[in-house]
Amino acid sequence: MMLKILIFLLLLVGYHSYSFAFSNFLTSTKTPNLLSKPLNIEFPLDHGPHDTFTTEWWYITANLVDQDGKILGIQWTLFRNSRDTPRMSKEPLLEKENLYWHDNQIWMAHAAITTENDHFFHEKLARGGTGQAGVNGSDFSAWIDNWSFSGDQDWNMLKIQAKGKNFEYSLNLEASGPIILHGDNGYSIKTVEGHSSAYYSQPFFKAHGKVFLENDTFSVKGLGWADREWSSSVLGPNQAGWDWFSLHLGNGEKLMLFRMR
Repeated sequence: MMLKILIFLLLLVGYHSYSFAFSNFLTSTKTPNLLSKPLNIEFPLDHGPHDTFTTEWWYITANLVDQDGKILGIQWTLFRNSRDTPRMSKEPLLEKENLYWHDNQIWMAHAAITTENDHFFHEKLARGGTGQAGVNGSDFSAWIDNWSFSGDQDWNMLKIQAKGKNFEYSLNLEASGPIILHGDNGYSIKTVEGHSSAYYSQPFFKAHGKVFLENDTFSVKGLGWADREWSSSVLGPNQAGWDWFSLHLGNGEKLMLFRMR
């Protein structure tokens, strides 16, 4: 029944939707830092990283139209994953080793542009501790190489930019509504066993900027959506992943749905 409802909603709103899915690559074998209630999400602190949790992400999507009314969408995502690979040597770390190759944080980013006929995307990977990728919460900036998501600490005025093969974009995001805490004050339960995440969104972004596709430049505007989530136990032993949809409805309301698989 839920699947039929989701299909109906996607047909109803057309291009005003997004979806993604995750699998068990987000799990870790170490004893994780687990969430507990009451969850006290604080800004700008929680815009920054939570290194003691297994995984988290900064996820931005936008539905856009160009100067000719053509529809396109963009995605900018930065993932952080904490790995628990032990050191084999008992020798003390050198200062540079401690800063670089023994850091247990792994960063991955995905950027994409989708048109009615094409899908352009690129991915990046980085090791923590090198400065190649990271997030600052108070003076907000999230980056990997020359890709960035940055702006004021209240997330009122932000900018995203990324570049891949045959595509590039630079978008300004302006919030026209509040940040939304999902679940119980940001404590979002995912399974009947109690697996959960800290989860909030900013679904009220107005977006405008430039998109470059192959040899063409487009002026674009539209609506954006940012998702923030961190956890060490999103999936239970019987879950393979989940599907997620965010919808900008024609009357201005916002709707988010997810289904555990």
